[in-house]
Amino acid sequence: MHSQTLQALRAEIEAITTLQLALNRIALTVDDNSLSVWDGPRPEDVDDIAADDGSFTRESVMEVRARAGEALARRYAEVERVIMGRAALESLVRSTLSIGTGGVITAEGPPPSQVLGALARSGALRLDWAQEASAQVRDVLESKEGPAVTRPTAPATPKAKSGGKAKVAKTTAKKAKTVAKVVARAVKKVVKKVVATAAKKVKTVKAAKAAKAEAKASKKKKPAPAKKPAAKKKK
Repeated sequence: MHSQTLQALRAEIEAITTLQLALNRIALTVDDNSLSVWDGPRPEDVDDIAADDGSFTRESVMEVRARAGEALARRYAEVERVIMGRAALESLVRSTLSIGTGGVITAEGPPPSQVLGALARSGALRLDWAQEASAQVRDVLESKEGPAVTRPTAPATPKAKSGGKAKVAKTTAKKAKTVAKVVARAVKKVVKKVVATAAKKVKTVKAAKAAKAEAKASKKKKPAPAKKPAAKKKK
């Protein structure tokens, strides 16, 4: 029983570290020195809360979750600061958070940092969600359609000509608009794939449940075997 609970907690922490690594990858496309070192717990740290006999206290579990929640909220705040004003990357972060939290975080909801902290403290984050979010980030940033996302470049220095600054500003705005469209298409493509996979899983589960219910109903409809007449007693 202890080992099962520790394994579940380890999966929670792995989900948190996987999600923060996905967010890392987005921020690092802007600046290699943009993030601090991850100071939250790691999956291997979970073993430290167990005693020699494998037992552990509820307080120790809550402490690990609290530390993870605080670290995840800080990491998101760092990423948000780095990508602010970059529409393409902001869109990718929103999509990543939506998938990574099972749709809990939305654009209309509370601040993501608060929600992430609360989800981590309650143990509600799942590893499969985080892995799907991480896969989306990888696919979008490595997509052939969006090579410009990997590293934004500084605008060229305008030449000393009349109207040079206006021309450079117009070119930069055009490039930014193109990048935003490319990333949006890539995000839409990956999200569509994720949603289709999830829908397929739901359909399979529903079909299995329906078949099981039909078999159960069919079993109930079978007539009970006829009773044999009692043998007459000899006088």
